[in-house]
Amino acid sequence: MTGNGLLVGVDGSPGAARALRWAAAEAAGLDAPLTVCCVVASLAGRLPVRAEHWGTEVLAAAREQVRADWPRLSIRTVLGDGHASTELLRVSAGHRLTVVGSRGDSGLTGLLVGSVALHLVSHVRCPMVVVPPSRVDTRAPVLVGVDGSELNRPAVAYAFAAADRAGLPLVALSSLDTRRQGSGLPTGMPAERLVELAREAVGEWADKLPHVPVRHRVVAGPPARELVAASAAASLTVVGSRGHGAMTALLLGSVGRRLVQEAASPVAVVRQLAPDR
Repeated sequence: MTGNGLLVGVDGSPGAARALRWAAAEAAGLDAPLTVCCVVASLAGRLPVRAEHWGTEVLAAAREQVRADWPRLSIRTVLGDGHASTELLRVSAGHRLTVVGSRGDSGLTGLLVGSVALHLVSHVRCPMVVVPPSRVDTRAPVLVGVDGSELNRPAVAYAFAAADRAGLPLVALSSLDTRRQGSGLPTGMPAERLVELAREAVGEWADKLPHVPVRHRVVAGPPARELVAASAAASLTVVGSRGHGAMTALLLGSVGRRLVQEAASPVAVVRQLAPDR
């Protein structure tokens, strides 16, 4: 069963190894199984022998790495066949979280920072975390971007839950830069109302989890720039994405893309799924 499990993509690179360690630690903290997937491109519908051998070795090394530190963690390995973004998206079905690395030495993670990561963020039906190459202070606060919109609420909830589970403080950051669309709030809304809505969103979860220390920062500037800067002092940066409709390109282009590429902490993108039709 993978319904409560985590998925991590690996390719044998140092970047993927960092993502694997992050995912394993998260799975252990959640007492959830971990699926480790390595994708190998096929030729004419068949895996080349050398490629299959390489993929099998990558998965074996990943299993050994996880077992060394988390011997009781339930691990399943999957050797994917095809394009990285398509196969990881297929395998992600039913998982509660998908994790990838933002930098690597081989083809898979090299692409993850570009088309593969954005494809996954746009389509995966669960939260997704992109792990950076830099070392992270795991005792630093959880950072979440808050704009007060309905689209943003799943991100706020995810951030509070992550902080609560890890016993960490939370920093909520709201930007008053209204020059760009994409927040899900009406244009021309007064700054005072924007701040009020953001504070209400934070306050709702602060009331539910009063033991989580919360600091709400209100800044003036583009949200991507402010979140990237603040991520240097965070153990995890959380942002929202609806994942459907006209706002997707704006959310992923102006905020998500820059965070995935430049954030100093792991970045969790939490989608607001549209109702099934």
